Amino acid sequence: MLSAASACEDRCVAVILSGTGQDGSTGAKAVKAAGGIVMVQDPDTAQYDGMPKAAMRTGCVDPVSMPADGASRMR
Repeated sequence: MLSAASACEDRCVAVILSGTGQDGSTGAKAVKAAGGIVMVQDPDTAQYDGMPKAAMRTGCVDPVSMPADGASRMR
């Protein structure tokens, strides 16, 4: 996500789904700092909620949604 944020700036969209750890947190911060959008799966729908919750703790998250309706929220 770091290189995408750098290259795409405000056209970058990060989508963080089910996972463990904090892998998406640094990328989420970079995308948001570049003016992009950060979407995170609702932790209640994730098989592993560690990564979505870690991203949410950054304060850089835009809409929180289930994977199936994520795209419709961007309209």
